Amino acid sequence: MTKHLFAKAAMALMVAAASLLGVDSVYAQNRSISGTVVDTGGQPVIGAAVTVVGNTRIGAATDINGAFSLSVPAGATMNVESIGYKSQTFTVTNQTTY
Repeated sequence: MTKHLFAKAAMALMVAAASLLGVDSVYAQNRSISGTVVDTGGQPVIGAAVTVVGNTRIGAATDINGAFSLSVPAGATMNVESIGYKSQTFTVTNQTTY
């Protein structure tokens, strides 16, 4: 009887732990954003890094047209940098194109 009760308690604990692990995905809503990085003359910046501040694993490099697209956490602060240019930051809002 004690083993059966222990098994039920252990199962309930595992279900609770699994539920808690999934909580982040419920609250951290991702947004798909896209944009074009250009220089002061309006020319595309090829290969610029567009990353989430504090999480460089989320990011993209701009293509030959200076374009990027990625999925980021809502409200994230983004950093745009490229060799020879001053870094810029922006915050992800309700806007989807930057």
